[in-house]
Amino acid sequence: MQKTCYNCGIEITRTNKSKEHIPAQALFEGYSIAHKFNRITVPSCKDCNNNYSIIDEEFKNLIGVINNAPERNTITKKAVWAILHFGQKKKRLVFDRTGRVGGVVFDANQIELFHKKNFKGIFYKEYGYPISEDFNIVVDINENDYSEGILSSIGYLQYHFNWKVSGHKDIFQYIIQPFRQNLSEGIHQDIIPNNTDTHFLALMKYNQSHVAFVGASKRRN
Repeated sequence: MQKTCYNCGIEITRTNKSKEHIPAQALFEGYSIAHKFNRITVPSCKDCNNNYSIIDEEFKNLIGVINNAPERNTITKKAVWAILHFGQKKKRLVFDRTGRVGGVVFDANQIELFHKKNFKGIFYKEYGYPISEDFNIVVDINENDYSEGILSSIGYLQYHFNWKVSGHKDIFQYIIQPFRQNLSEGIHQDIIPNNTDTHFLALMKYNQSHVAFVGASKRRN
């Protein structure tokens, strides 16, 4: 069976062959080798792989700034260095009235693209083909202000299914499933998708410090 790019869906050939790590390899920096086994990789064309390098860097810096664990000190140091150099200091740092640093600004569009990339990656990993362009993918990272509908969807995922891991649970955990109504209580078994599925839901947890909910809905004709 001919492999296709997890992201754009084109056929993988000898000339465009590459692979994408889900999540980015940079999120494993500073961790022991025991955290780096069985990391998810999916087939990618070179263009898609190269186009995400800046986005991967943006998310790695976000994780470094919100870091609260010594294992991530390597990422934190690199994030601080990146923010203070390359002309980023003025556009990145937010100062309070006393002139002290009150926060750091990140590109929300790039963070959203990072999560969409990983959603497409775990979709390909689980089902063996890229998600159709007929689906609209939406990301929500407002962990402290989720809507009632999103909380219900998160409950659906956590109650019925088990977390899966790429590398190590401290770095990346995920649940992805089609949405089905009236499931048996706590089935804890993957659902096999079919042509009638119009919604997929995913929950992705990064470095025990950041969570993203992603939903994909089939567009109506």
